[in-house]
Amino acid sequence: MYSETELNNIINLYEKRREYNSQYSKNRYLEDPNYKESRKQQSASWYNQNKTKKKDYYLRNKEKISIQKKWNYAVKTNNQQKFIDKYPDEYQKYISFNT
Repeated sequence: MYSETELNNIINLYEKRREYNSQYSKNRYLEDPNYKESRKQQSASWYNQNKTKKKDYYLRNKEKISIQKKWNYAVKTNNQQKFIDKYPDEYQKYISFNT
């Protein structure tokens, strides 16, 4: 279908485009104090208007959030096997959440 050089060219163009988009968003948005402030204000106003919605979401997903936080900590500290041995039921739930 594609030759080796064409595939390499496509991959290189893709990587260059991703790098450009990353730099563009960093330069345009992440370093702009006005943008940061407007995002903070928008987030705060949404949260204040939807406190009950946020609380309901947390109460519905409390167990899932707890298990995900424990698993992420185990991955961060490189203790996945210890987590699996210590919490086999929670590990099975974690797998079912992510499938």
